[in-house]
Amino acid sequence: MITQQVYESKIKALMAKWKKSHEKNANVQNINFIDDGIVNPEKWFNPANKQFKGKKILFLLKEAYSKDDEDASWSLTDWLRTDHPIDGKHKIWKRVVEWTYALVNTNSKKIPKFSEREIKENYNEYLENIAVVNIKKSCGKSNSNMGEILEYAEQDKDFLSKEIELIDPDIIVCGYSIQALMKVFDLKIKENSGYYSENWFYVTDEIFEKKRIILDFYHPSNHYPILLNYYSLACIYQQALLEVNSKD
Repeated sequence: MITQQVYESKIKALMAKWKKSHEKNANVQNINFIDDGIVNPEKWFNPANKQFKGKKILFLLKEAYSKDDEDASWSLTDWLRTDHPIDGKHKIWKRVVEWTYALVNTNSKKIPKFSEREIKENYNEYLENIAVVNIKKSCGKSNSNMGEILEYAEQDKDFLSKEIELIDPDIIVCGYSIQALMKVFDLKIKENSGYYSENWFYVTDEIFEKKRIILDFYHPSNHYPILLNYYSLACIYQQALLEVNSKD
């Protein structure tokens, strides 16, 4: 496992190279490249952070979007870490925190009861102990075109692969992005293979030879009720844990 200092140095260099690649492809000078990754590396790499040990969670999403300044580049992780968005305009991050709470506190025997109070009291802690990767990092739109997202997954697969390698997650929550993940790592999720699951989870060691749990779920911007999202994801993750335990 790499150190915080190595991660910060390598992710900075990776994002700079990635941005130049997008500028060249788009033939523009001020493309709005939105970098991402681990929200708070200091907490992510802290060995004393026992609550999140073995549960390094990556949310793999489609594209970042901002209406404020479409020509400006910015850092999603810096914004999440400093602003801790929780107001009504940023419901997506409240849902991400709810999902993180579910995953961190679920084990093979217990799913935590949804608690608005506990989630709110620990909101910043959960938000700062995750990683977020968008497949498309420039010129995001409010409504994603899945064909375009998959084109970016293919075009930037080397960059995406390297970013995920640096993050080294234990759990990857695919927010309607499983097809993109398949493209990046040439995974073949289908029936009668080691990847197929009709229960929306996959346990694989073919992403950099480490056993990881992949959850094939909805994007956090979906309009389903809070509890439906919360307990569905927790149950899917619990089934994944039972699968892991049965093979250990």
